[in-house]
Amino acid sequence: MAFNFNKFNKGTKILRAGVDNSDFDFVKLSSFEGEDVPVDGFFFTEGYNEGEKQVVVVGSGVNINMPGRATEIFEELAADPEAVEAVLNGELYITDIHLIPAKDKKKKDTYSFKLVNADQIKK
Repeated sequence: MAFNFNKFNKGTKILRAGVDNSDFDFVKLSSFEGEDVPVDGFFFTEGYNEGEKQVVVVGSGVNINMPGRATEIFEELAADPEAVEAVLNGELYITDIHLIPAKDKKKKDTYSFKLVNADQIKK
């Protein structure tokens, strides 16, 4: 049996029962432009700068690196027991994913998104 290094990952991890994301690839949010993504959970990693966090959403069979500004939103979700329960019940989707070009050449393009309830998704 291989050694399980996952125990060294510290921090909040909220993940639906039965979902094991340990072998999922990491992809950019841009991979889902124009799609609706069911959220199976999320977790935080250390960002590029010390003390900085980044949120990673688990959905559609992958780990999705979210824009830095999403971290605060997901920290609020993690702190709200009712929101956590809704995520764990499969009630959260990410939708309206689209490019926002940088206005300044020194900055990077980013992607916008919305969080919606599952019942708002047209199937």
